[in-house]
Amino acid sequence: MACSGGARDRWGRSLGVTEFHRVVTVVHWQILRLSPMSAAEPMGTRNRESNMAKIVYVEFGGKEHVVNVANGLTVMEGARDNGIPGIEADCGGACACSTCHVYVDPAWVERLPAKDAMEEDMLDFAWQPDPVRSRLTCQIKVSDALDGLRVQMPQKQI
Repeated sequence: MACSGGARDRWGRSLGVTEFHRVVTVVHWQILRLSPMSAAEPMGTRNRESNMAKIVYVEFGGKEHVVNVANGLTVMEGARDNGIPGIEADCGGACACSTCHVYVDPAWVERLPAKDAMEEDMLDFAWQPDPVRSRLTCQIKVSDALDGLRVQMPQKQI
């Protein structure tokens, strides 16, 4: 069912109601992230940077994107919400595809929570998975402990 008004994605395809809602939600969160404070926060009560971790996303070609991602989001949501190329996230974070696959920087591998069985299974479908470094970014929850995390995108997502 197409959305009224002819909303289209970046490839020119008509957006359904669900996809349109997701786009509106992403734009809404980007606006809130850019605003100095939300209406629910009294002035001066929160340092926005203290509730975020700096994540470094490295494209296959080497271009780096340094992004502050809010604690509680996933590394995938940080990439998606900031338009980082190379992380497609087709399933929206449900661990039902492998299109948010990355290679974790070797210095960070042991610092992340262990992969669960579902993530291990989905990584079998990823492009050239590495048994040690490959992770699905939808399964990595951002916290202060991940400040400085570096992830590299594979050549392609499948």
